[in-house]
Amino acid sequence: MIAIAPSGPLFEKTASNLQEAAARGAQVIVFSDALGAAKLAGIATETIVLPSVDPFVAPILHAIPCSCSPITWPC
Repeated sequence: MIAIAPSGPLFEKTASNLQEAAARGAQVIVFSDALGAAKLAGIATETIVLPSVDPFVAPILHAIPCSCSPITWPC
């Protein structure tokens, strides 16, 4: 499972969903900022740390690297 989870108002809900997926055996790959990555350290199989930005633009800026990452290759 690949998740875009910047820390912000909906982070806890996303983290809860990721925890449930991991408990069911999913490998969780997370794109998040440093704060979110630290909170998801025990859940995520892999974490890609992105810079912290304003929560208004975070979903857009976190989606760009996700769409062109080696995981979703070819871009």
